Amino acid sequence: MIAKITHGRSAARALAYDHGPGRADEHHDPRKVAGNIPGGDWQLRAHHMQRFVDSHKQDKGDRNVYRVALANPETDRVLSDQEWKSIAEKFVARFGAGQNMWEATRHDRHHIHLTISKDRFDGSRMSTSNDYRRAAAICRELERDHGLTNAAEKTGRGSGRVRGDLEATARGNPQPDRDWLRSTISRVLNRGGGIDELRVAGVDVKLNAATTGRISGISYARAQPEGNENTAKGTVGEQRWFKGSTLGKAYGWNQVNDAFRDAASQSRPNGATPTVASSNRREEPPHLALELKTLSLSQRRAEALEAALSRAAKRSQRRSNDRDHGR
Repeated sequence: MIAKITHGRSAARALAYDHGPGRADEHHDPRKVAGNIPGGDWQLRAHHMQRFVDSHKQDKGDRNVYRVALANPETDRVLSDQEWKSIAEKFVARFGAGQNMWEATRHDRHHIHLTISKDRFDGSRMSTSNDYRRAAAICRELERDHGLTNAAEKTGRGSGRVRGDLEATARGNPQPDRDWLRSTISRVLNRGGGIDELRVAGVDVKLNAATTGRISGISYARAQPEGNENTAKGTVGEQRWFKGSTLGKAYGWNQVNDAFRDAASQSRPNGATPTVASSNRREEPPHLALELKTLSLSQRRAEALEAALSRAAKRSQRRSNDRDHGR
């Protein structure tokens, strides 16, 4: 079984795609097989979920809809709706999304789509850190539970690492930069770290910005020892930079940025009062390789919490004003 993960902003569009005809009329008998969204009609459920998602958005760019397509190989037996229901419920529970709003839709013999709100009913947000590896581990469990083909063994994949790199390392060769970066970045993000922690771990980071100043990507390199004279291009000690997307989807800017958001939202215990840091925003001219500078992890977390509380207060005020006008 393979899990394909994407992030989005609109639950309504996601469910409309799942229950629609598809891009080439490939969807057959779209139907709900599991979920906890009230309503007998998919359009009603889509409206209900979209209202929930909108009420929890942290900002306009917040992609708080989590999408997972679970697929078993064509060579496997065709699962019943009841079996897909069981698979969906197990995946959601083991991923930590059991208290989120979600729906599983089937329109094909061999796959289902999960649409999950990242926010729970209690207002907390589920973690998506290291989600590709977590999802892969859950898929291996589901394959064993339901007697399905092990997709990792079939494709030679499953860990997110380059197979040739691992074989070279096993032969005693130095660990390649690409493989070292994957393992190091994953370890740091899984512990809730950010840019500063990546650099402490020996990973150089560049944020790639469009001409508008909007961050559009992230690149990594293995830090070179100080005093290394062989860093010129083409020499033995050349520092190699990798775009996040070339290392894997889990290392691209969108996923890494989501991990930073998760770390910020989970840094404060329930009921605790956040420490508000001063927000001295620096205007940076747009660069193609903009480096993120000196804010500490605690400062970034405090700023994120301050911004979230401010947005929540504004939403509450708007609702209060709407109620007053409706009297």
